Amino acid sequence: MALDVRFSGDVADAIGFGDATFLYPKATESVAGVAEIATEDETQAGQEDDRIVTPKKLKAFVDGIAAAIRGITFTGAGLASGGGDLTENRTITVTKATAADMIDRTRDDRVVTPRCTADLLPAGAVFPFAMIAAPAGFLACDGSDVSRIDYAQLFAAIGTTFGAGDGTNTFTLPDLRGEFVRGWDGERGIDAGRAFGSAQDDQFRSHTHSLTDTGDPGGDTSGKFDVGDSSGGSGLSVNTNATGGAETRPRNVALLYAIKT
Repeated sequence: MALDVRFSGDVADAIGFGDATFLYPKATESVAGVAEIATEDETQAGQEDDRIVTPKKLKAFVDGIAAAIRGITFTGAGLASGGGDLTENRTITVTKATAADMIDRTRDDRVVTPRCTADLLPAGAVFPFAMIAAPAGFLACDGSDVSRIDYAQLFAAIGTTFGAGDGTNTFTLPDLRGEFVRGWDGERGIDAGRAFGSAQDDQFRSHTHSLTDTGDPGGDTSGKFDVGDSSGGSGLSVNTNATGGAETRPRNVALLYAIKT
């Protein structure tokens, strides 16, 4: 059974009600309840933690920040070297870092582009790689003929040192397959007369071996070479047995040489 009671006049004004928060508690991060909507000033101030920001007020706040940023004027020789306002259609003038800037690492008013990082390795630099194919930005040093236009920077660096290609449209890459690389003499005199980029065949350094004639063809040679004949004569030509393989080489590991384009 329900009972409706209505008060009016002074009686109604005199009636007081206690704390009703048990019915409508204040909303928190962990409790569902009642929360007030923040005013525009409260949204701007950002101090209240028990108010709700509506989408409309949030948009107005963000738009205000964007407008403030667009009104900033850049001056000096930094990224915006020409100065001016930063508007939606504003083009900022920037200065690209040089290879020297990248190495020096003291400038903070330059921008780095992919080309900048590529410039750290000049065209024509040769590296050994532990892979069977050259990585991006490199070509295998396999003696191929490549385009002078497509690889203009590399052509400018090495020219026709390793071959002129077809003489007009292509040039030749160094062929380092199966080769040991030797430092260019550069007039030091160790490898005198050597042209830069030229190849050499394998070679033994000039040397001799000594043989001892015991002078006693019938006696005990005690491990010495006996170059006498049965009549006791001498002056015979002696050859040793062949030993070794098809080339002269040190211990080595096979890697891929590639050149920066």
